[in-house]
Amino acid sequence: MFSIATVCSSRSSRMVGAASALAWVMLTGLAINVVAVAVAGPPANVTGSTVGWMVVTAAGNLGGLLLSYLALSQGKVGLVAPITSTEGAIAAVLAVMTGEALGTTSAVLLAVIVCGVALAAAAPEELPVEGERKGLAVALACAARCASA
Repeated sequence: MFSIATVCSSRSSRMVGAASALAWVMLTGLAINVVAVAVAGPPANVTGSTVGWMVVTAAGNLGGLLLSYLALSQGKVGLVAPITSTEGAIAAVLAVMTGEALGTTSAVLLAVIVCGVALAAAAPEELPVEGERKGLAVALACAARCASA
């Protein structure tokens, strides 16, 4: 599903622009959630603190998606997608930086992720895309993952 969504996001970001693509994604998500809340009812026990964290999370998600779409409009999916797929790994690194213990399996998996991203970025290009801006695409993709983590 991530692959399909990324390819569709890349195409739509190039066709209508990153902000317009994001607006359509958000409107679709809103419509689905309005129906879900209408059927199931609003969640119980929502406090002011919970709403505050939801707003912070939504802002990070929105910013991260916009940066991802901007990255996809500037570079190839094969370059941007491996970076944007590391959200969980970045969250794990942040958890370790704040004092969480990292198990051996998790450390090995993080190393595999780093190697995979490096291999994808270093892969030779057989068909360069006219107007591609690799450096900007990589920078935007990295910023996107940091914003969403």
